[in-house]
Amino acid sequence: MIPNSNNYSIEESKEGFPTIAFVKDGKKIYLHSKFFPSREEKTLKDKFNPDKFDTLLVLGVGFGYHLLPLLNIYHKYKKIIILDALKNIEEHIKKNPLTGFLYQCENIIFISGKSINNIKYSLSELIDLDVSRGLNVIEHPPSFRIFTDYYSEIKKIIERIITKKAGNKATKKAFGMLFLKNIIKNINIQKNIYPISSFFNKMNNYPAIVIASGPSLDNYIDTIQKYQNKFFIISADSALPVLCKYKIKTDFILSIDPQPFIFEHFIGTDVSSSILILSISSPPILFLKFTGLLSLNTHPFSQLINALFPSLIGSIDSKTGTVAGDAINTAHLFGFNTIGLIGLDFSFPKYSIYAKGTAYYKRFINLHNRFTPVETFFLNYIMQSSKGNKYQNLFTRKTFINYKESIEEFIKKNTIKKIYNINNIGVPINLIDIINLDEFIVNYCNTEINKSEIIKKLLSVNKKIDSETLQNNLNDILKNNEFLNELLKTSLENDINKNKIKRIKTLLSGFSS
Repeated sequence: MIPNSNNYSIEESKEGFPTIAFVKDGKKIYLHSKFFPSREEKTLKDKFNPDKFDTLLVLGVGFGYHLLPLLNIYHKYKKIIILDALKNIEEHIKKNPLTGFLYQCENIIFISGKSINNIKYSLSELIDLDVSRGLNVIEHPPSFRIFTDYYSEIKKIIERIITKKAGNKATKKAFGMLFLKNIIKNINIQKNIYPISSFFNKMNNYPAIVIASGPSLDNYIDTIQKYQNKFFIISADSALPVLCKYKIKTDFILSIDPQPFIFEHFIGTDVSSSILILSISSPPILFLKFTGLLSLNTHPFSQLINALFPSLIGSIDSKTGTVAGDAINTAHLFGFNTIGLIGLDFSFPKYSIYAKGTAYYKRFINLHNRFTPVETFFLNYIMQSSKGNKYQNLFTRKTFINYKESIEEFIKKNTIKKIYNINNIGVPINLIDIINLDEFIVNYCNTEINKSEIIKKLLSVNKKIDSETLQNNLNDILKNNEFLNELLKTSLENDINKNKIKRIKTLLSGFSS
């Protein structure tokens, strides 16, 4: 959605500076005063606060008279992002004797005349709460009055980005010490671990199905079991108990959550012939017990490893905030020629929470008693979790819809083709077609595949990660206490003290010296 901004003209105001006139509903409306536009400098003066916020977003600029207070303080901001409905408005600002400085400032970024989808991508890249002291949004009231729908949509985008990224930052702060301890332990103990890049673009001749643990998985489990040798299976660890119950062999299992309770998904399962895809911060027990592929993430320690071994290990981190998005990225990076999605419901269809047989489902079954049926527990959870929110007439959580939209953006940004949503009861993913599983198999899964032989061959021609070399390189760098302390501060969101430093240094002492 880009507003029709062709019906405007630039006029000279009474004081000699240019102003902009629009024709809306047959009436002429001025974006700035036709008499004294420079007086607009005072209207938003109190809104600027670079001492508290180091990132500024401006919604609506015109000729920028309301931004004149920035002349003496723009350098205090790390980043100023100016969004406007008018295409190339910065070219007009450049010529304005009062506000031309906005065009010349290196820390000011203009996004003008862009579609809502383009703005989504741009802002997602530009807004970084991990390194920002705070984000301040300033609205230009006249711009909002003329292009109400456009700027209202941009506000919603900003709110969603902040909610998602603030949540990621809060997670990092809450689990910062756990992330860090896991990473250090994993560097010490990894044995049968290969870089995730070993499989990049190696699966071009085969189809794959990505499986999550949503309730719709129950509808397809028998068909998956029957035809499992005709496609590769990439599964979230939470769906593992269901698949194992039906003797379905998962080829790749994503287990990237750092918390130890996720081992609950592996209890009573046989995954000896599966390949685990592990984050550098996954629970160490998984590194000890299974053959796996290592993926790096955005953690500062992980980025340090990437700097030591550029492009060697690789990453399937989709930055969607969900394991489903990372699983889709795995299928994409591995090069599968066709991808089907099962169990991505983004809602509570038919008042169900998870697929039957998952660890989460079993928790509710165990609450069942003769006075309160399990369906009551489900309903109570759904109402409490969703707060009554519905999307396309299905109860859901705001986080579910945020995940859905993040995945949609990811698919579009990476131009992933031949990807299909095999789902008839959940909230659909926009941009991709819905297909039933039988049709998917008939059209794209024509022959049986010797999957274990293909995986075995790929592992045989790739080297395991050289943990000893990795340890030695890290040890040399981390001997610099100043660098180490800065790394720990960043990793722990500045939540650091002498005891934490001592505990981390004790763990690091396990590195080769």
